[in-house]
Amino acid sequence: AATSEGSPDEAAPKNAKAGDENPEKPAVEKLIKDYFKSWSDQRMRDYGNCFADDAVIQEVTRTGELYTQMKNPFVTTQATYHKMAMFKAVEVPVKTTITFEAELARAVVYWKLTAGPRVQYGYDHFTLVKQDGEWKIANLIFYGVKTPEE
Repeated sequence: AATSEGSPDEAAPKNAKAGDENPEKPAVEKLIKDYFKSWSDQRMRDYGNCFADDAVIQEVTRTGELYTQMKNPFVTTQATYHKMAMFKAVEVPVKTTITFEAELARAVVYWKLTAGPRVQYGYDHFTLVKQDGEWKIANLIFYGVKTPEE
């Protein structure tokens, strides 16, 4: 879409030309991998370090309500979940899509959670920002889905 300020190319985000791979993509992929691995390995300090200082985490509940927490209470809740769980929980990314726009990166991850006999699928929607030169999660919104998607 052309703007009054110039051609469509001038309005496009940097590093977003068709066919170009964003040079930041490997760093974002590493953050996403570390996020899932640290949670599954119950390394909660490393898990917390995936988030920006004032990150906001939101869960869409099964009833469609939005439950919002800041980083520190959320990480504490996740640590408590692991300590109280009857079965070790492991969450792995099944499919990841990453896009970039100016100063932000976005990642949508379709995941699978296994905890003993329980298997659940869902989505994490990440908005990422660079903080002290490293990509961090500024916002995460997540939810489970009723049936696995192919």
